[in-house]
Amino acid sequence: MMVEQKLMLQMNAKNKAEEVEDETVELDVSDEEMARRYETLVGTIGKKFAKKRDRANYEEDENGDIKPIKAKKVFLKPQD
Repeated sequence: MMVEQKLMLQMNAKNKAEEVEDETVELDVSDEEMARRYETLVGTIGKKFAKKRDRANYEEDENGDIKPIKAKKVFLKPQD
């Protein structure tokens, strides 16, 4: 019984060490990734607070990136 308990303690210690190692890996974010996330956040907030007229000028693609679309062509009045 004593040997089994020691083995269980050793296995639990290894598992906890691996979990701590995994957590530190997840906390590290590269500068490029941080910049991309910030850019996405700014775009999302900008889109949310844009006026209705301005929202029509933005298009969201499959990646969630917000891109301005071409301005609509308007009718020009004939010149005299």
